[in-house]
Amino acid sequence: MKVKISSAFWASLLMVLALALTFFVASEIKLFLEANLIASPDVSFAWATGYFIAVVAVMALILSVIPLSKLRLVLKMLFALMFAWGTFVAIALILPEPAAVSIAVAAGVAWLLWARVWLHNFILLVTLSSAGSVFGFLFQPLTFMIFMLVIAVYDMLAVRFGFMVWMADRLSEVNALPAFIKKSH
Repeated sequence: MKVKISSAFWASLLMVLALALTFFVASEIKLFLEANLIASPDVSFAWATGYFIAVVAVMALILSVIPLSKLRLVLKMLFALMFAWGTFVAIALILPEPAAVSIAVAAGVAWLLWARVWLHNFILLVTLSSAGSVFGFLFQPLTFMIFMLVIAVYDMLAVRFGFMVWMADRLSEVNALPAFIKKSH
């Protein structure tokens, strides 16, 4: 007898795994910063907002200027670099640097050349946990909350004026959505 597990269960499990991994990576980063007497910078709200606007503008430029035939390759290379970075951050503080670099490069290359749903989802989970850990040390809580408000307003406006749909359509045309993938049967 085959039991069907709901999507809500899998989403909840994914969230718990992401939180556990994020807390682990963040605790390793905290130990590293304290051991090396490195003060966590307080990134200003203006810098964070400027960075966010620049990323959105560059992404819009990439999606609108690069022809579809080349866009898939550009996005795959970008995602491979992002996945390698996330893997490096997650393991660089527990393994020697050469091993961490080797594993990170292997993860990026494996994702690029050996497409598997489970590999994509696992490396995306590691990358998002790493990003959350790193950015968690860059912002004071109030700055982060204001920044999240800016992102919420952006999301609302991007959906209202069609930018979000255009971006998703463009990404889906080249089959390169940076999201968790549910394997269909």
